[in-house]
Amino acid sequence: MKTYLSIFVVAATFAAAGLIAANWILDPYGIVHAPAGTTTFQPNSRVYKFEYLSRHCLDYNSYFVGDSRAQILTGYDLRNVAGRHFYNFAAPRDEITSIVRRLKLLIRAGCPISAVVAGESVDIESDNTQPSLLNTESPAVSGESRLSFFAKFYFSSQALIDYFGQLIFGSPFHFMYYVDGHVEYLWRMKSAVDLAAASCRPPQLSIVEKRLLFAKLSAYRDLADLSVQNHFRAIVWITPFNKWKSEVFDDPDVRIFFAQLRAIPNLAVVDADRESPLLADFTVWTDCLHFRPVVFDELVAPQVTKILVQ
Repeated sequence: MKTYLSIFVVAATFAAAGLIAANWILDPYGIVHAPAGTTTFQPNSRVYKFEYLSRHCLDYNSYFVGDSRAQILTGYDLRNVAGRHFYNFAAPRDEITSIVRRLKLLIRAGCPISAVVAGESVDIESDNTQPSLLNTESPAVSGESRLSFFAKFYFSSQALIDYFGQLIFGSPFHFMYYVDGHVEYLWRMKSAVDLAAASCRPPQLSIVEKRLLFAKLSAYRDLADLSVQNHFRAIVWITPFNKWKSEVFDDPDVRIFFAQLRAIPNLAVVDADRESPLLADFTVWTDCLHFRPVVFDELVAPQVTKILVQ
């Protein structure tokens, strides 16, 4: 019996060590090794970007923040603004409450900030449920112990299963990651029919989602207060939706949310032209949720630039 028990303990130890080593070396979520180059597996942008900035924030003084729609932006999208060194601090399904929490930590660390350009997507809300591994915060932000944090990533086989599954069976989604935090989406819509598909129709916000939408206003007020206290420009741009999804902006509650957002002092709010033909042009959309940089450059950047040079 003791022999079998010893064999079991040794085997379990080797299995656990092998699992940890594989997760550490491959690091699918980019917890230890910041992603660079092309991948089909999305890393945890919240963690690797915060950890990167904790060492390199003096190289930047301006930030793009927001969800995956804002991840594509670089300083070149605001190339007429001199003296701004942008880092893209956006992450999938990120929203302003979490963003402000991270910005406060950067400010406490002495990181220079002269501008924050925040994308607001009305269909992205946080309900404070247990986040996925993709959306987990750095322990420096969440207050979670580092042991508990790393255990979630390195004592789990799920990430490795998903990682190898995408390698073996392929994925239509390819991402190119860059040092300045921005991401290039390497897939494209194939026809106008794709953009008009049923899946591209406007989201119907539930009562709970609308409550969470209005809850963002408190965080936006915090952002505005931070901008005054720390002497930086805070600009919010309403994320453009495609021609069909844009109908959500006609929801009476969404209109009220935008009115209250615009009423916050010291917070500039920028809208895109809903009549622009770009919103119905499938060639400038990667899918019905994500646009290519030209949409921002044409519909948003001129207004943001005007505010930043004032």
